[in-house]
Amino acid sequence: MQLDSTATEIAGEALGSLRAGYPPAASFNDKQLSRAREQLAAITRFTAAARLVDDQTVLTEMLGWLRTFLTSRGVPDEALKAGLEALAPVIERADPAAAHMVLDAIRDEPALRPSAGPG
Repeated sequence: MQLDSTATEIAGEALGSLRAGYPPAASFNDKQLSRAREQLAAITRFTAAARLVDDQTVLTEMLGWLRTFLTSRGVPDEALKAGLEALAPVIERADPAAAHMVLDAIRDEPALRPSAGPG
């Protein structure tokens, strides 16, 4: 599957978008950049696996675990959301349906949804 075999390249491109669109990422040190790239590549691979078996839960369960892992290290949910939002358009060029899985994961995870405004 193309997503799996190009996960590292996809992650690198998404990392550039993340740094441009999420101000805290602009000041990441080399170690943080490397970790972010690794996590974006892992998300890409799990997205590929979810597409392969046509099961969104493959991705959403991994993201739940990753969110817990990042939160325990003081990384805010906004950082994960920003990473997913940076990743989706890059993935879309290779596999539009896979990009929808990433966007659905943001929508389906309460901690990643935008806060509700006055209703």
